[in-house]
Amino acid sequence: MKWQSIAALALILGLLTSPAAASETETVTTSVQPLLGEIRLRQAELDRRERALEERERAQLELEKLIEAQLQEVALQRETMKRRIESWDVKRSERIRQLAKIYAAMKPTKAARLLEGLEANLATQIVSKMKHRNSAAIFEKIEAGRALTVSRKVAHPLSFEPADPPEGDS
Repeated sequence: MKWQSIAALALILGLLTSPAAASETETVTTSVQPLLGEIRLRQAELDRRERALEERERAQLELEKLIEAQLQEVALQRETMKRRIESWDVKRSERIRQLAKIYAAMKPTKAARLLEGLEANLATQIVSKMKHRNSAAIFEKIEAGRALTVSRKVAHPLSFEPADPPEGDS
């Protein structure tokens, strides 16, 4: 766009300084003045737009840097949470293993009564960590419906069936 403005100005100056057009200089000058004013306005508008565009580009770059920093922070937090969850899982697994040893050391009648009072998922996890001989002795003492529920959960740990059947279902 700038070269067009320069070419137009050169053409106009050539007309104004031409010896053949010396008599018409006044006529050309008066007809060229509005055109020159329009060119200046257009150039000013283009300059303003260019500055605005540059400002937007700077703002966009700043936003991109901010977003990148936030993404890095989220990734760091995700890794921290992943490590914490893994640590909690290890600790929880160890606690369940300890409970399994405790329940296995109890008399089957007492262990059965306690397991019947636990939430089915926890009871399932405890029973699954026991030796088969110990869990079999406890299952003999657990109420039949509860034993069936826990047995199903041991067999299908990822099942979406409710852990405990709704009240009234027998």
